[in-house]
Amino acid sequence: MNVVITTVNFTDTALSKLKEAGLNAWKYSGPALGAGVSEDILYEAVKDADIIIAGTETYSLNLLKRLNRLKFISRNGIGYDAIDLNALKELGIGLTGTKNTPHSSRISPQQSSLSHIIQG
Repeated sequence: MNVVITTVNFTDTALSKLKEAGLNAWKYSGPALGAGVSEDILYEAVKDADIIIAGTETYSLNLLKRLNRLKFISRNGIGYDAIDLNALKELGIGLTGTKNTPHSSRISPQQSSLSHIIQG
């Protein structure tokens, strides 16, 4: 199973664990990805993926339809606004988020906002 890692803050230790589990995993190392990257560049980066550990790049219906092997996306970070959730459902592609990413909070943005409101 091919795992393509497009997020920049994925550790070598985590990559090693995926490989030890028998997955064919690699970090994408081409032109910079992220919010605003062209669909064609992103397609070339992930076209062989069964699983993507994604950063902030956008996964549209059009792109997802082109990714014939894709079974699952794990979004590294907070939020799914760059991923077409309806397309995932339509195409039967799973989705999750990573927990305890280095730059994210252990509490949700909603919990944080509520605590600020309560504290005044």
